[in-house]
Amino acid sequence: MTVKNGASRVILSVFLGTIVLCLLLSGSNVSSNQNTGIRTGIGIPTNLREKYSAHTQATVLNQVTKTDFAPRLTAPANTNDYYFRQNVFCQSGYGMPNCTAYAWGRAFELLGTAPNLSMGNAYEWWGYNAGKYPSGQLPGLGSIACWGSPAGGGYGHVAVVEAINETTLTISESSYGGVFFTTRAISRNALGAGFQGFIYIGDFALPSVAPVNLPPKNQLQAISSGINYETHVSQVGWMNQVADGRFQGQLVII
Repeated sequence: MTVKNGASRVILSVFLGTIVLCLLLSGSNVSSNQNTGIRTGIGIPTNLREKYSAHTQATVLNQVTKTDFAPRLTAPANTNDYYFRQNVFCQSGYGMPNCTAYAWGRAFELLGTAPNLSMGNAYEWWGYNAGKYPSGQLPGLGSIACWGSPAGGGYGHVAVVEAINETTLTISESSYGGVFFTTRAISRNALGAGFQGFIYIGDFALPSVAPVNLPPKNQLQAISSGINYETHVSQVGWMNQVADGRFQGQLVII
């Protein structure tokens, strides 16, 4: 019984020690990057990657069974296993603030399983992905945006696409020795020096929205093609001239 209890204490101590070390190392990586605005990401040393790669092969926290996409617009809590306790970058002492640690954790969160992404510096992610996830030059929800040198002071940068608009993208990111977490809008047509492309880790879509059923048009008021006419809003608020889902004519409220 004494041996069993002693072994349990050792396991618990190692477990808690790993978490504390991860948090301390993540919070201590502060450098001048925070003031210079450089966004960069550092990788796990090459001699340690095989060790942590073997660990992640069997890690499944919550297998994703749907493709609905929920954007992350706030920083993950330090109790979030995707970014901390089960994050290989955090475990190896290269956790957030670090763009690679964040992007790896965000992919983990979206997929529910450890992603097959690079454990190296940010500039290595694009090349490492060859033959793995699909990739391309058009943004996709949840895709990993990759920059090589000269971005990130030569280390590159990675971020995650959270929203796509007509002319801009909203990305979430972190930066080694700098900002712990942030989101920002960037131009779709000016992604900056060193941009390589997007890695599509999944086929995500926004949650579907039920279509709005418009009321039928007022059959008592005829519609004549090519004539500029007036229509009215009745007291109950229905538009009289809605046909086939399209508004026709000029709206005059009376």
